[in-house]
Amino acid sequence: MAPTIPTINYGYMAGIRSQPAAITLMVVYVFLCALFARFSLKHRYYVYFTLASFCNVRLTAFVLRTIVTSSQGASENQNMIISTQAIYSLGFFSLLYGCYRLLLQRINYVRPYIPKFYANSHITKWILRFIMFVAVVVGVCGTSLMKSTDPDTKNLSQNLRNASMLIFSSCTMMLVLLVMHVTWATLDIRKRVFVPIQVGPVYTLLLASLFLLVRQLFLVCTYKDVATRTDPLTRQATEALFYPLVVLPEIIALLLLALPGVVETDVQAEKEGQVVAEEFTRSLDRERRSRSGTPGSRRGSRATVGTERDVEAAVKGEVAPVDEVHPMTEVVSDAGTVVVEAPKKDATETPAPPEPAHTSTAPEAPTSDAPPKRTSATPSISDAATELDNVD
Repeated sequence: MAPTIPTINYGYMAGIRSQPAAITLMVVYVFLCALFARFSLKHRYYVYFTLASFCNVRLTAFVLRTIVTSSQGASENQNMIISTQAIYSLGFFSLLYGCYRLLLQRINYVRPYIPKFYANSHITKWILRFIMFVAVVVGVCGTSLMKSTDPDTKNLSQNLRNASMLIFSSCTMMLVLLVMHVTWATLDIRKRVFVPIQVGPVYTLLLASLFLLVRQLFLVCTYKDVATRTDPLTRQATEALFYPLVVLPEIIALLLLALPGVVETDVQAEKEGQVVAEEFTRSLDRERRSRSGTPGSRRGSRATVGTERDVEAAVKGEVAPVDEVHPMTEVVSDAGTVVVEAPKKDATETPAPPEPAHTSTAPEAPTSDAPPKRTSATPSISDAATELDNVD
């Protein structure tokens, strides 16, 4: 009788033990995959495609975990366990990069507050994509070396996985800081400009980033744990800590990003951001003029238009000038020619200022051949005759 070779339950050693938890999360990600697939087909936004790919990767990982917890043969297959862990490590790239794309969209609204080194969204996208791609490659390489029995290779595998985790943690911390900066800038610009800026999407993105930060802080605090023979499970592999501190924050962040109004197109964000930037520049000009005490250009233009209007009216003869009154008038009668002087103004009396042209306009001159009527300041012929009778 051939001796039985003892088998090793690699799934149990890796912490993949709870079948109900794996099945529950598989069902949850089936729902999330359907939700983001619908959003991707309906709106065709790049962020929705990114989040849908994350859900597909997570669904595949939890399907494998369900198989491992359900089958003894799958749990004893080391390649199956390595594949499960490698696929699970691939997904976080899509979720984190989707949050960064939303951040770059919100930066368009607050460009006056953002430094130039990350205000250029095209350069920032490629830099972030390269950094996170390096983290994914390093993590996959470290996971693939777990099968080796050489102690040095095992140490190299653990170091590569830790390096990948630290790179993702640094990117997550930078994401939270940038979102906090954009949130503050959005609130400040909202007080200055008259264009309404939605603050809800910024708060939602900030909350989702904080949940991702909780996930990464747990991994950073436990990455130095070493499995021993007496305690083969590390805190990262313990399901009582893994599911609530690693898996649950990802699901909450996905649900927050699925809220309406959070995701928009890059073109729409760029156009609306340009309008906000122009209005912000005008508000700064208004504040600068109010502090310096100089009148606004709008008021100056009105004064200029009023002055030109007065000049044109005087040229056309619509308004009689002050010096138009004749100082004396010659009246002819039977007794001869008499010169009647107009009443002289007192030298000490200050003349009244003329009324502006836009308040009182004189009627246009008649087009008939009749002589124009004299003003009240010039004596008429009947008044001169009456004065001559009194002299006689």
